[in-house]
This record gives sequence, structure tokens and C-alpha cells, in this order.
Amino acid sequence: MNCFCGHFWLLLSLLIPLCTGKIETEDIDQTSTIARLSNDNFIPLVGVGVGNLQHELIDKVVSTALASDKKNQLFDTARASRNEHIIANAISKSSGILQRPQGAIHIVTKVWYTYLGYERTKLSVLESLNDISSSVHNIPIHVHMLLHWPRCNDDIPWMNCEEEENNLPKYVKDAGPPPHLDKKNAWKDSWRALEDLYIEHEKLQKLDNNVFISSIGVSNFDFDDMKELVKDSRIKPHVIQGNIWSLMYDPYLMSLLREHNIFFQAYNVMNGVWQQRSKTPIAFSILTKIGNNLSAKIRRPRLKGNKDLTDVTEAMVIMSWLIEQGIGIIPRASSSIHQKENSVVSLGAVPILTNEEKEQVKKSVSALLSGVDMKVEVTFHNTLPSGHVQIKWKNLQTGEEVQVADKIHPGETNSIQTHPGHTFVVYDAIQKLRREFVVSASYGEKERFLIDEF
Repeated sequence: MNCFCGHFWLLLSLLIPLCTGKIETEDIDQTSTIARLSNDNFIPLVGVGVGNLQHELIDKVVSTALASDKKNQLFDTARASRNEHIIANAISKSSGILQRPQGAIHIVTKVWYTYLGYERTKLSVLESLNDISSSVHNIPIHVHMLLHWPRCNDDIPWMNCEEEENNLPKYVKDAGPPPHLDKKNAWKDSWRALEDLYIEHEKLQKLDNNVFISSIGVSNFDFDDMKELVKDSRIKPHVIQGNIWSLMYDPYLMSLLREHNIFFQAYNVMNGVWQQRSKTPIAFSILTKIGNNLSAKIRRPRLKGNKDLTDVTEAMVIMSWLIEQGIGIIPRASSSIHQKENSVVSLGAVPILTNEEKEQVKKSVSALLSGVDMKVEVTFHNTLPSGHVQIKWKNLQTGEEVQVADKIHPGETNSIQTHPGHTFVVYDAIQKLRREFVVSASYGEKERFLIDEF
């Protein structure tokens, strides 16, 4: 097994639910969509990404997300998007027309890397809070404040450290030194600022202030940065935001997060997974099959739940798999169809996956991300005392046999990528004796055949 695969299976064993529960219904169990953070505050597992959304679309997307048939209560953005006031205003306007009592709304926002450093970070946070609080009235807003990046990195094509610094307003430059000149330490000073602001806002929370910092965290931090952060911080991060690749292929980071009870919120989930869908039709078909099975459960007579949800799509299967493990998701969608699929109401109505389905989803997502489709790996091991063997694949429709391995000597093995139900015929050296083997393993599994007799 290569290092890549080894890391993947190690990571899968670490994806343990944070705090999801089950909603009892008459016929099936459904997934909870709320998580408890390490500071005992709550955060929705399902949110809406509006950071890069065109400003003119935000009102409609927010009002649609808050509607009673979706019930989304978390919106993800960033200070760099310059839309916090638009989101807050849309929340304020929408709350008046909702047909249900409105609970707390959550906004995840982030400090841009040009604002790293103690004073610059405090400035950015206070500007964000001011934009949010000045646009909402009598609505509890729980703000989750993150550092967007640990540093500006000129190796990333779209980052232009010097140019962005030069373009900052004078009052920002006067607040603190340029962070790109101290890339190793600037984010550490920023974290101290977040800690101080969080402590101040804990007092505001106790006074029932409408807008306050509910948690602090980071985004796009790798294992080394996170290890240093949890080691030196007074308050460990409550939240980390990262992409689906970090979740799937960085087992050391995920182990560290689990050890310190840090909530993982995944962005770019579906874009990351779907990019190589055309190369992995088998993996995609497995998600389709699981979705069909879940849809059939929803359609059962007398089922209590979302009466409008009848079809579980492949995307919903993946998102349900994530939130069942306590992983937060913030899909971006402007179309009404995708907003419905991505909503709290729809995902909360999806039946809980069986253990077998969870394993199949894991393997399917891995295949989709890597662009290598799922197959069965069968290994033939020659344990005969003497004589080599040959292996042929048998076409059950025509009876034709095609040689796939020649001269496997005693003590040797040969691995073949194949499909469930395929039949192989093993012959002795002179092709006088034969023995058939039928693959019983499922896609993504391995099967071992011992050639010990004919």
C-alpha cells in the first residue's frame, strides 16, 4: 500500500462524530444538524456560502435560505468580500416576513491576511462587527470570527503581497506593521487579538447582547501552523475551516483537531468532488444507488419528516455523510434547486446511512477526488509446492477466456484490478488442471485467492 492510500485509510478511522444525534421518526432515524463547540456554544452543521456571491444576489439567496422550507441559519463570508452589511441587512429584512419564530442567526466571517498583526486584526474585527450590528435589529447574531489565512504567500498566483499592502488605506497601515514582512509571527499576534476580543464578548453574551463573537478560529491553516497554534494559545481555536482535500488527505491535521475538539467546517465540497466525475462513473453510480435507496425509505407510507423531499441526490448523499460525522458544510448555491438540496430541512430529512453505505461513500469520494475509479483488487497467491500457474479471465456470456497473468511461480502473488462477479480460471503449467474463482468483493474492496490445489 502506498503512502497516499495509507494516509487516506488512517484518516477515515479518525472521522468520528463530534456531537450529532438522531431525530426519532416513525420509521427511520434522521441526522441532527447542530454541533456543540468546545466552548459549549452551538453552531449549525449546514450553512450557506455567500462570500463570493454577487452583491445583487445576496438578498434573494439569504431570504430563500431562511424560509421555512429550508431553515438555514448560518452564512459564511469574509471581510475581504465586503458584503457583511449586505448579509446582515438581508437577514433583518427577511426576519420580518418569516412564518416561524426566528432563532439565532450565525455568521462566519474572516480577517484577511493584509490585516494580520494585533492592532490590524482588532481593527478588522471591529469593522466587521460594526457592519453586522448596524444592519440588524432585535435578532441574535452569533459571529464566528476566523483568520482567513496564516499569511500572504507570493507562491500562490492570485496573492500579491506587496501590491495589496500598498493599496491599503492609510488608517490600516498606521494600525500596525506590514504582515507580509513578518510571515512567521504576524498571525500569532492576530490570534492574541482574537483571544482578547473573544474574552470581551463572552461578557456581552451574558448580557444578552444581540451581536457577539460566539467562537474564534482559523481557515486554511496546515498541520504545522495548527500544531504551533494549539501549543502556544491561551484559547484554542473552536473552529477551523478547510477544503475537502484537507479533510480527506491530511490525517495528521484531522487527528490534531480531534485531540483538541476543534470543529472542522468544509468549504468547496461539491466543486472539489465533482471536478473529475467524468473519469469515475462507477464511483458516481454507487452514490446514485445509495441516493435511490434513501429516497425509497423517505417515500414509505406514514413516514414523519419532510413531505416535499422525495429524491436524495448524489450531492446530498455526500453532504449527509459529512454532517453525520459532525463535519460542517457551507455549500455555495444561487439556484433554487441546489439551495433546496443543500438546506437544513432537506439534509435533516435524509435517513441515516447504514455502516455499509458509509463505507461505500468514503470510497466513492476518494475515487472522485483522485480521478481513479473504483474497482476490486484481487490477489492470487500460488501456494502449490511446485509448478507455475496461469490465470485467465472468463467471459461468462461467450465462454471466451482471456489470459491476464502468466507463470506465477510457487510463493509468488499477482494482483488484478477487476469488478464484482467476474470469474477467473487458474490453470496448471500444462493447462491440464483448472480451477475457477468468482469475485465476491464489492467495489473498493480487496479479495485474496489462495491457489493451493486443483
